[in-house]
Amino acid sequence: MPNPLKRALLYCLYLSRLWLLVRWANRNRLVILMYHGVSDGAPGVWTQVGTAAFEEQMAYLRARYAPADLETAVTRLYDRTLPAYAAAVTFDDGFHNNLTNALPVLKRHSVPATIYVTTSFIDGQNRFDGLIWTDYVYALLLATDRSTIDLTDHELGSFELTDRRSRGSAKKAICGALKRLPDAERQQALTALAHRCGNGVRPEDAAVFAPMSWDEVRQIAREPLIAIGAHTVEHPILTRLPRDRMIEEISTSQAVIQTETGCLPALFAYPNGTKDDFNDEIKEVVAERYSCAVSTVEGLNDAATDRYELRRIGIGADMPLWEFKLCLSGTYTLIARILGRT
Repeated sequence: MPNPLKRALLYCLYLSRLWLLVRWANRNRLVILMYHGVSDGAPGVWTQVGTAAFEEQMAYLRARYAPADLETAVTRLYDRTLPAYAAAVTFDDGFHNNLTNALPVLKRHSVPATIYVTTSFIDGQNRFDGLIWTDYVYALLLATDRSTIDLTDHELGSFELTDRRSRGSAKKAICGALKRLPDAERQQALTALAHRCGNGVRPEDAAVFAPMSWDEVRQIAREPLIAIGAHTVEHPILTRLPRDRMIEEISTSQAVIQTETGCLPALFAYPNGTKDDFNDEIKEVVAERYSCAVSTVEGLNDAATDRYELRRIGIGADMPLWEFKLCLSGTYTLIARILGRT
């Protein structure tokens, strides 16, 4: 999500058409896109891409790339039989709008996708009013009538809550800090946040973050274009867990999906997925159960990429089509490498 100056410079690069050379140079690399939801009901929420934008993106993907299901694409990547301009689409968490909004678009353009589901989110047994914990933080901040929230005793800071924008900024800062805490401390801080916000979660704020039910997961899993992958039980940061809990999150999510759908998932996504969120120990546990795993580390993939830390390109609500094209081409990754950020 570049700042306005960077975005202006990137747009000049786009107009120059030099990015097409980068696209050609990356033609034999695998592009994996990361989405979360497709909805028009959450203005300002980066993880919820508008339906018109998603339609436009999938049309471009079908016209200029070779969309493939992820498992096949990864196999062909390492067999060195991957077609040029191969791309795979993924969704994290298992939002209801994956079924209602994303699936019809995917079917219109014949684009396969993998949906990584967080099992407690689907079965309603998580501890956050039925939401992924990061969305729970945002929903609490939207609902509260407090003008400030003070979490300095949990080393999370103090925040002004004057409007929707400031609440979004507070959510980003609070979630960023919570992700660095050991899991038990994160749970304590979330309990404190809920208590201090006071009003709980409003249905109108939570609706866009609603999950599929297991009946709906089974329904979407029957679609030839869709594969279901695992994304843990409760979406914790795996490096912040004791070993036995880490193994349980990875293995139980796979077992639950197999029980509910009849299919053993072969694909895994690390929660949060940055370089700090998985390590060699975690990768070994994942490799015992899954054929590959995706991260949120930005970039494209080739045969030298570790199949248990595949890179993805995150697609958000603030991304115009020209920027989407630059992302798929690998231009963003190249610029980051030049600037020493990767």
